[in-house]
Amino acid sequence: MYSLLYKQESGKAEEADCSKINVDNLFKPLFFDSKEFHYYHQKFAESVYQVYFESELSILGYCYIGKRGKTASLPYSAPFSLLYPQEKWRIDDILQIVKGLISFSSSIACDRIVFTLPPEIYDPALIHSLSSCLFSEGFRVLLLDLNQFFDLSTFESKESYLAGLMRMVRRNYNKAINNDLEFVKIETGSFEEAYDVIEVNRREMGYPLKIPKSQMRDIINMKCLSSSCFLVRKNGQAIASAIVFDVTDDISQVIYWGDDPEFREIRPMALLTTDIFEYYKAQGKKYLDIGPSSANGILNPGLFEFKRSIGCSHTIKLSFEFQL
Repeated sequence: MYSLLYKQESGKAEEADCSKINVDNLFKPLFFDSKEFHYYHQKFAESVYQVYFESELSILGYCYIGKRGKTASLPYSAPFSLLYPQEKWRIDDILQIVKGLISFSSSIACDRIVFTLPPEIYDPALIHSLSSCLFSEGFRVLLLDLNQFFDLSTFESKESYLAGLMRMVRRNYNKAINNDLEFVKIETGSFEEAYDVIEVNRREMGYPLKIPKSQMRDIINMKCLSSSCFLVRKNGQAIASAIVFDVTDDISQVIYWGDDPEFREIRPMALLTTDIFEYYKAQGKKYLDIGPSSANGILNPGLFEFKRSIGCSHTIKLSFEFQL
Protein backbone atom coordinates (compact mmCIF):
# COMPACT_ATOMS: atom_id res chain seq x y z
CA MET A 1 0.00 0.00 0.00
CA TYR A 2 1.32 3.41 -0.98
CA SER A 3 0.90 6.50 1.21
CA LEU A 4 1.05 9.57 -1.00
CA LEU A 5 0.74 13.34 -0.65
CA TYR A 6 -1.14 14.89 -3.57
CA LYS A 7 -0.44 18.60 -3.98
CA GLN A 8 -3.42 20.39 -5.47
CA GLU A 9 -1.41 23.30 -6.89
CA SER A 10 1.10 21.21 -8.84
CA GLY A 11 -1.18 18.25 -9.53
CA LYS A 12 1.61 15.89 -8.49
CA ALA A 13 1.86 13.15 -5.88
CA GLU A 14 4.89 12.29 -3.79
CA GLU A 15 5.60 9.81 -1.04
CA ALA A 16 3.96 10.99 2.17
CA ASP A 17 5.88 11.25 5.42
CA CYS A 18 3.00 10.10 7.61
CA SER A 19 4.92 10.97 10.78
CA LYS A 20 4.65 14.65 9.80
CA ILE A 21 0.94 14.59 8.94
CA ASN A 22 -1.34 15.57 11.81
CA VAL A 23 -4.45 13.40 11.58
CA ASP A 24 -5.86 14.41 14.97
CA ASN A 25 -8.15 17.01 13.40
CA LEU A 26 -9.36 14.75 10.60
CA PHE A 27 -12.58 12.76 10.62
CA LYS A 28 -12.25 9.47 12.46
CA PRO A 29 -12.40 6.71 9.81
CA LEU A 30 -14.98 3.98 9.58
CA PHE A 31 -13.69 0.52 10.45
CA PHE A 32 -13.73 -0.31 6.73
CA ASP A 33 -11.27 2.55 6.15
CA SER A 34 -8.90 1.76 9.01
CA LYS A 35 -5.26 1.18 8.08
CA GLU A 36 -5.37 -2.34 9.45
CA PHE A 37 -8.38 -3.20 7.28
CA HIS A 38 -6.67 -1.83 4.16
CA TYR A 39 -3.31 -3.48 4.87
CA TYR A 40 -5.10 -6.82 5.00
CA HIS A 41 -7.37 -6.27 1.98
CA GLN A 42 -4.80 -4.71 -0.35
CA LYS A 43 -4.32 -8.20 -1.85
CA PHE A 44 -7.76 -7.79 -3.47
CA ALA A 45 -6.55 -4.93 -5.69
CA GLU A 46 -3.59 -4.45 -8.02
CA SER A 47 -2.50 -1.38 -6.06
CA VAL A 48 -3.88 0.48 -3.03
CA TYR A 49 -3.19 4.14 -2.31
CA GLN A 50 -3.80 6.18 0.81
CA VAL A 51 -3.83 9.67 -0.65
CA TYR A 52 -3.59 12.85 1.43
CA PHE A 53 -4.75 15.95 -0.41
CA GLU A 54 -2.80 19.13 0.34
CA SER A 55 -3.60 22.71 -0.62
CA GLU A 56 -1.48 25.70 0.40
CA LEU A 57 0.53 23.48 2.79
CA SER A 58 -2.66 22.41 4.59
CA ILE A 59 -4.06 18.86 4.59
CA LEU A 60 -7.64 18.95 3.29
CA GLY A 61 -8.30 15.27 3.93
CA TYR A 62 -7.57 11.80 2.61
CA CYS A 63 -9.08 8.65 1.14
CA TYR A 64 -8.14 5.11 0.14
CA ILE A 65 -8.19 4.09 -3.53
CA GLY A 66 -7.86 0.59 -4.93
CA LYS A 67 -6.83 0.17 -8.56
CA ARG A 68 -8.25 -2.73 -10.55
CA GLY A 69 -7.42 -2.64 -14.22
CA LYS A 70 -8.21 0.90 -15.28
CA THR A 71 -10.78 1.50 -12.54
CA ALA A 72 -10.12 3.46 -9.35
CA SER A 73 -12.43 1.90 -6.74
CA LEU A 74 -13.58 3.36 -3.43
CA PRO A 75 -13.99 0.86 -1.84
CA TYR A 76 -12.30 -2.09 -3.52
CA SER A 77 -13.15 -4.72 -0.87
CA ALA A 78 -15.77 -3.36 1.54
CA PRO A 79 -19.44 -2.33 1.48
CA PHE A 80 -18.66 1.41 1.29
CA SER A 81 -16.01 4.08 1.78
CA LEU A 82 -15.64 7.80 2.52
CA LEU A 83 -13.38 10.79 2.13
CA TYR A 84 -12.02 12.02 5.48
CA PRO A 85 -11.75 15.82 5.65
CA GLN A 86 -10.92 18.07 8.57
CA GLU A 87 -13.51 17.80 11.34
CA LYS A 88 -14.34 21.47 10.75
CA TRP A 89 -14.60 21.10 6.99
CA ARG A 90 -15.97 23.55 4.48
CA ILE A 91 -17.78 22.35 1.40
CA ASP A 92 -15.05 23.84 -0.78
CA ASP A 93 -12.61 21.47 0.96
CA ILE A 94 -14.75 18.51 -0.12
CA LEU A 95 -14.97 19.91 -3.63
CA GLN A 96 -11.19 20.29 -3.84
CA ILE A 97 -10.63 16.72 -2.62
CA VAL A 98 -13.03 15.41 -5.28
CA LYS A 99 -11.15 17.37 -7.95
CA GLY A 100 -7.90 15.94 -6.61
CA LEU A 101 -9.36 12.44 -6.67
CA ILE A 102 -10.18 12.83 -10.36
CA SER A 103 -6.72 14.18 -11.22
CA PHE A 104 -4.91 11.56 -9.16
CA SER A 105 -6.92 8.72 -10.71
CA SER A 106 -5.97 9.97 -14.15
CA SER A 107 -2.29 10.09 -13.12
CA ILE A 108 -2.33 6.36 -12.26
CA ALA A 109 -3.75 5.52 -15.71
CA CYS A 110 -7.36 4.97 -14.68
CA ASP A 111 -10.18 5.83 -17.05
CA ARG A 112 -13.00 5.27 -14.56
CA ILE A 113 -13.77 5.95 -10.88
CA VAL A 114 -16.42 4.06 -8.91
CA PHE A 115 -17.26 5.43 -5.45
CA THR A 116 -19.83 3.78 -3.14
CA LEU A 117 -20.83 5.94 -0.18
CA PRO A 118 -22.22 4.74 3.15
CA PRO A 119 -25.91 5.13 3.98
CA GLU A 120 -26.58 8.61 5.33
CA ILE A 121 -26.90 7.41 8.97
CA TYR A 122 -23.09 7.36 9.15
CA ASP A 123 -22.90 11.17 8.83
CA PRO A 124 -25.73 12.92 6.99
CA ALA A 125 -23.99 16.29 6.60
CA LEU A 126 -20.77 14.86 5.17
CA ILE A 127 -22.44 12.23 2.97
CA HIS A 128 -25.01 14.66 1.53
CA SER A 129 -22.30 17.25 0.85
CA LEU A 130 -19.96 14.69 -0.70
CA SER A 131 -22.78 13.40 -2.92
CA SER A 132 -23.44 16.94 -4.15
CA CYS A 133 -19.73 17.59 -4.78
CA LEU A 134 -19.34 14.34 -6.71
CA PHE A 135 -22.32 15.18 -8.92
CA SER A 136 -21.12 18.77 -9.35
CA GLU A 137 -17.77 17.52 -10.66
CA GLY A 138 -19.29 15.17 -13.22
CA PHE A 139 -19.90 11.94 -11.31
CA ARG A 140 -23.21 10.25 -12.08
CA VAL A 141 -25.24 7.74 -10.08
CA LEU A 142 -24.29 4.21 -11.10
CA LEU A 143 -26.37 2.25 -8.58
CA LEU A 144 -28.98 3.01 -5.95
CA ASP A 145 -29.40 0.39 -3.23
CA LEU A 146 -32.06 0.40 -0.54
CA ASN A 147 -30.37 0.08 2.85
CA GLN A 148 -32.21 -0.72 6.08
CA PHE A 149 -31.34 0.09 9.66
CA PHE A 150 -32.86 -0.05 13.12
CA ASP A 151 -33.07 3.20 15.08
CA LEU A 152 -32.25 2.10 18.62
CA SER A 153 -33.71 5.28 20.11
CA THR A 154 -37.13 3.75 19.37
CA PHE A 155 -36.38 0.67 21.49
CA GLU A 156 -37.54 1.65 24.97
CA SER A 157 -38.15 -1.89 26.20
CA LYS A 158 -38.68 -5.33 24.76
CA GLU A 159 -42.36 -5.17 25.72
CA SER A 160 -43.02 -1.82 24.03
CA TYR A 161 -41.03 -2.86 20.96
CA LEU A 162 -43.04 -6.06 20.50
CA ALA A 163 -46.31 -4.23 21.15
CA GLY A 164 -45.58 -1.94 18.20
CA LEU A 165 -45.07 -4.77 15.71
CA MET A 166 -47.62 -6.61 13.60
CA ARG A 167 -49.52 -9.39 15.34
CA MET A 168 -47.82 -12.03 13.19
CA VAL A 169 -44.37 -10.89 14.32
CA ARG A 170 -45.41 -10.97 17.98
CA ARG A 171 -46.84 -14.44 17.43
CA ASN A 172 -43.52 -15.58 15.93
CA TYR A 173 -41.64 -14.27 18.96
CA ASN A 174 -44.00 -16.05 21.35
CA LYS A 175 -43.58 -19.25 19.35
CA ALA A 176 -39.81 -19.04 19.76
CA ILE A 177 -40.19 -18.54 23.51
CA ASN A 178 -42.70 -21.39 23.82
CA ASN A 179 -40.23 -23.70 22.06
CA ASP A 180 -37.62 -22.98 24.75
CA LEU A 181 -35.18 -21.31 22.39
CA GLU A 182 -32.14 -19.70 24.00
CA PHE A 183 -30.39 -16.48 22.88
CA VAL A 184 -26.68 -16.31 23.76
CA LYS A 185 -23.68 -14.13 22.98
CA ILE A 186 -20.58 -16.23 22.35
CA GLU A 187 -16.88 -15.38 22.33
CA THR A 188 -15.61 -14.22 18.95
CA GLY A 189 -12.95 -16.91 19.22
CA SER A 190 -15.80 -19.36 18.65
CA PHE A 191 -17.23 -17.43 15.69
CA GLU A 192 -17.21 -20.61 13.57
CA GLU A 193 -20.33 -21.81 15.38
CA ALA A 194 -22.19 -18.70 14.20
CA TYR A 195 -20.59 -18.79 10.74
CA ASP A 196 -21.58 -22.42 10.15
CA VAL A 197 -25.28 -21.61 10.64
CA ILE A 198 -24.98 -18.71 8.19
CA GLU A 199 -23.26 -21.02 5.71
CA VAL A 200 -26.19 -23.46 5.84
CA ASN A 201 -28.67 -20.59 5.51
CA ARG A 202 -26.99 -19.10 2.45
CA ARG A 203 -26.59 -22.46 0.75
CA GLU A 204 -30.25 -23.40 1.27
CA MET A 205 -31.50 -19.93 0.27
CA GLY A 206 -29.26 -19.75 -2.79
CA TYR A 207 -27.52 -16.56 -1.63
CA PRO A 208 -23.76 -15.97 -1.97
CA LEU A 209 -21.50 -16.00 1.09
CA LYS A 210 -18.98 -13.37 0.09
CA ILE A 211 -16.63 -13.59 3.08
CA PRO A 212 -14.92 -17.01 3.38
CA LYS A 213 -14.45 -18.42 6.87
CA SER A 214 -10.68 -17.85 6.85
CA GLN A 215 -11.13 -14.21 5.87
CA MET A 216 -13.82 -13.73 8.51
CA ARG A 217 -11.45 -15.14 11.11
CA ASP A 218 -8.72 -12.70 10.07
CA ILE A 219 -11.09 -9.72 10.16
CA ILE A 220 -12.54 -10.62 13.56
CA ASN A 221 -9.00 -10.89 14.92
CA MET A 222 -8.07 -7.35 13.81
CA LYS A 223 -6.98 -5.19 16.74
CA CYS A 224 -8.99 -2.19 15.55
CA LEU A 225 -12.29 -4.10 15.37
CA SER A 226 -14.82 -4.74 18.09
CA SER A 227 -17.22 -7.48 16.97
CA SER A 228 -19.86 -9.76 18.47
CA CYS A 229 -21.36 -13.14 17.64
CA PHE A 230 -24.80 -14.35 18.71
CA LEU A 231 -26.64 -17.67 18.60
CA VAL A 232 -30.13 -18.98 19.12
CA ARG A 233 -29.97 -22.54 20.41
CA LYS A 234 -32.50 -25.36 20.70
CA ASN A 235 -31.43 -28.08 23.13
CA GLY A 236 -27.85 -26.84 22.80
CA GLN A 237 -27.84 -26.84 18.98
CA ALA A 238 -27.25 -23.55 17.14
CA ILE A 239 -30.20 -22.92 14.80
CA ALA A 240 -29.82 -19.18 14.10
CA SER A 241 -26.91 -16.77 14.39
CA ALA A 242 -25.52 -13.31 13.70
CA ILE A 243 -22.09 -11.73 13.26
CA VAL A 244 -21.97 -7.98 13.96
CA PHE A 245 -19.15 -5.42 13.55
CA ASP A 246 -18.87 -2.09 15.38
CA VAL A 247 -18.24 0.14 12.36
CA THR A 248 -18.20 3.40 14.37
CA ASP A 249 -18.61 4.32 18.02
CA ASP A 250 -22.35 4.82 17.43
CA ILE A 251 -23.22 2.32 14.70
CA SER A 252 -22.88 -1.44 14.52
CA GLN A 253 -23.51 -3.38 11.32
CA VAL A 254 -25.02 -6.83 10.91
CA ILE A 255 -22.55 -8.52 8.59
CA TYR A 256 -24.51 -11.77 8.50
CA TRP A 257 -27.56 -13.17 10.23
CA GLY A 258 -29.85 -16.05 9.42
CA ASP A 259 -31.38 -19.33 10.52
CA ASP A 260 -31.12 -22.99 9.63
CA PRO A 261 -34.19 -23.49 7.39
CA GLU A 262 -34.80 -26.88 9.00
CA PHE A 263 -35.85 -25.07 12.20
CA ARG A 264 -37.62 -22.07 10.67
CA GLU A 265 -41.03 -23.30 11.81
CA ILE A 266 -40.15 -22.53 15.46
CA ARG A 267 -39.14 -18.95 14.53
CA PRO A 268 -35.58 -18.54 15.87
CA MET A 269 -35.12 -15.31 13.86
CA ALA A 270 -37.88 -13.63 15.86
CA LEU A 271 -35.90 -14.22 19.05
CA LEU A 272 -32.54 -13.41 17.44
CA THR A 273 -33.57 -10.03 16.03
CA THR A 274 -35.45 -8.87 19.13
CA ASP A 275 -32.68 -9.77 21.54
CA ILE A 276 -29.96 -8.28 19.32
CA PHE A 277 -31.86 -4.97 19.29
CA GLU A 278 -32.14 -5.13 23.07
CA TYR A 279 -28.42 -5.91 23.40
CA TYR A 280 -27.24 -2.98 21.26
CA LYS A 281 -29.67 -0.61 22.94
CA ALA A 282 -28.01 -1.53 26.24
CA GLN A 283 -24.59 -0.90 24.64
CA GLY A 284 -25.58 2.71 23.95
CA LYS A 285 -25.49 2.44 20.17
CA LYS A 286 -27.61 4.79 18.03
CA TYR A 287 -28.22 2.59 15.01
CA LEU A 288 -27.90 -1.00 13.92
CA ASP A 289 -27.14 -1.08 10.20
CA ILE A 290 -28.96 -4.13 8.82
CA GLY A 291 -27.56 -3.68 5.31
CA PRO A 292 -29.06 -3.49 1.83
CA SER A 293 -32.22 -5.20 0.65
CA SER A 294 -31.05 -4.99 -2.92
CA ALA A 295 -28.04 -6.25 -4.85
CA ASN A 296 -26.46 -4.10 -7.55
CA GLY A 297 -29.57 -1.93 -7.42
CA ILE A 298 -32.04 -4.81 -7.87
CA LEU A 299 -34.55 -4.87 -5.01
CA ASN A 300 -35.37 -8.03 -3.04
CA PRO A 301 -38.98 -7.29 -1.94
CA GLY A 302 -39.19 -10.24 0.46
CA LEU A 303 -36.02 -9.24 2.29
CA PHE A 304 -37.16 -5.63 2.45
CA GLU A 305 -40.55 -6.55 3.93
CA PHE A 306 -38.97 -8.90 6.48
CA LYS A 307 -36.73 -6.12 7.77
CA ARG A 308 -39.58 -3.63 7.78
CA SER A 309 -41.76 -6.09 9.72
CA ILE A 310 -39.23 -6.08 12.59
CA GLY A 311 -39.21 -2.28 12.78
CA CYS A 312 -36.42 -1.28 10.41
CA SER A 313 -36.36 2.07 8.63
CA HIS A 314 -34.68 2.55 5.27
CA THR A 315 -32.48 4.95 3.37
CA ILE A 316 -30.43 4.76 0.19
CA LYS A 317 -26.83 3.84 -0.50
CA LEU A 318 -25.44 5.50 -3.63
CA SER A 319 -22.67 4.36 -5.96
CA PHE A 320 -21.24 7.03 -8.25
CA GLU A 321 -19.24 6.65 -11.45
CA PHE A 322 -16.91 9.04 -13.26
CA GLN A 323 -15.58 8.47 -16.78
CA LEU A 324 -12.14 9.99 -17.24
